[in-house]
Amino acid sequence: MTLLPVVERELRVASRRVSTYWGRTLAAALGLGLCAWFIYMATGIARGSLGPKLFMLLAGLAFLFTALSGMFFSADSVSMEKREGTLGLLFLTDLRAWDIALGKLSASSLAAVYSIFAIIPVLALSLLLGGTSAAEYLRVLAMLFSTLVFSLTAGLMASVSCQDGRRASVMTLGILLMATFFPWAVSGLIAYVLTQKLSNPFPAEYTGEVFETYVSWMSPLAGWRWVSDADYVSGTHRFWASIVYTLAGSALCLGYAIWRLPKSWQTSGSEGNPKGWGKRIERIRFPNAEARAAYRAGWLESAPTAWLAGRRWWQSWMVGGFVLLTALAYLILPWPFGRTAWNTVTFAGFSYFVHLVLKIWVASEAPRQLLDDRRSGAIELLLSTPLAPEEYIRGGMLALRRQFLTPILVVLLADLIALFLMDQELGSEDESSLLWIWISHMIVLPLDTIAAAWVGLWVGLSTHGSRPTFTVLNRILGIRWLIYFGFFTALSAGTIIASSNFQSISLVLGTLFVVAAGNDIYWSVRSHQRILANFRTCATTRPGEPKIRKAKKNAQVGQ
Repeated sequence: MTLLPVVERELRVASRRVSTYWGRTLAAALGLGLCAWFIYMATGIARGSLGPKLFMLLAGLAFLFTALSGMFFSADSVSMEKREGTLGLLFLTDLRAWDIALGKLSASSLAAVYSIFAIIPVLALSLLLGGTSAAEYLRVLAMLFSTLVFSLTAGLMASVSCQDGRRASVMTLGILLMATFFPWAVSGLIAYVLTQKLSNPFPAEYTGEVFETYVSWMSPLAGWRWVSDADYVSGTHRFWASIVYTLAGSALCLGYAIWRLPKSWQTSGSEGNPKGWGKRIERIRFPNAEARAAYRAGWLESAPTAWLAGRRWWQSWMVGGFVLLTALAYLILPWPFGRTAWNTVTFAGFSYFVHLVLKIWVASEAPRQLLDDRRSGAIELLLSTPLAPEEYIRGGMLALRRQFLTPILVVLLADLIALFLMDQELGSEDESSLLWIWISHMIVLPLDTIAAAWVGLWVGLSTHGSRPTFTVLNRILGIRWLIYFGFFTALSAGTIIASSNFQSISLVLGTLFVVAAGNDIYWSVRSHQRILANFRTCATTRPGEPKIRKAKKNAQVGQ
């Protein structure tokens, strides 16, 4: 019998994918392009510090890739088998749970591992510039591989626990954020309470050292503090403790996935039926059958198809809860950090974070219902009724509006209050440009969400891939950021930014705003027109059918 047959089979399949080859090529090309851009832009950086800055830039981007690899690669490895109903067939053989789990993990992680191996030589280029030692280079590689293993195993654990791929990706992100920032928050909070609020019998320095050493090092991000040669001398045990914790977390995630896998495929019912605490919260929301019937009737009267997209009532609560938790996090900042934490820079950071999350959330929700209806064939049944395509699209937009409109208005209201406060603080002509940045920041939020909604509906109607969210984000944010990148790169060789007068800064800000608004309007109009013109054609084609037809056609030509 072949040792680990699923691993061997999955690796053979993954090695034949085109994305496996193009992924590592793209990773190396991006790394080399970033090196060339950094050297071109680093005209004012001293030659001795050029190598360390380039090394930390590449290492930081590589760490971000490894930390998010679980969302992109392994979060849908097992959940896809559960949706297709093929996971139970594997247990009819003599395969064990650990064999299947390792097979899915190895297949999903192959592209990520290849990408990291393609980045390793690019990272070594900074060693030629000087200022970075080989030992520091090897420590960064150890951090990258330990973080990659943890992220992929966290994605596998989420995939075993969920049936929907999108929900598994969100769960993976939650696990990664919790493992990264929760130890820092706990260590800082406990040290603050013991040293400031309680009669601590130990010296404050000793208490801070204990919690900084034995609590904060549990974060995979903690090792970056001691990765350099200067800090590694005093934090050797802390650095390796962070590596050991990350690998231990990986082992726990993998062990849970192996333990849960034989039970997960036997789960009956839909994920839309809440259990446990979800069932108790649903009873609070709908105390009787009349309340539930009234809620459904409200959806059906507004738009027949709105109920399909908006019947999951807890999703709008989740968006509101996210905004509320972010506001509470900002309000309690003075408790551990003092009243100086309430400043313009801190609020701007929170605001930009909330805006980005809301845009990603809309891009994730917009294509979901149409894509699910195409996969199940429900949209074909709806088209056999007198329901017009315009009514279907109107129902989808209404569901998105009910889910996101109130949180977006609350965020814009908070931004408007911050605008008036900044207007009182800023008075000079140069500083008033910050007000224009903030105003454009507020205007772009509704434009981006509307564009993400229309593009998401079109992508859900026409896509044949499994990652519609990234397609939407590439069109709304990716193209714009590429234009910004090229714009500022071109300006770095000119005199517009260097002059730093109000007219030139206003010209730059106006150009950036026009690019953002124009990109949103273009994709909104284009997606709206495509939906109306191709709705029935795309709705009757299920995801994957064109590829199958193309394969059959190629087979006939070959014969």
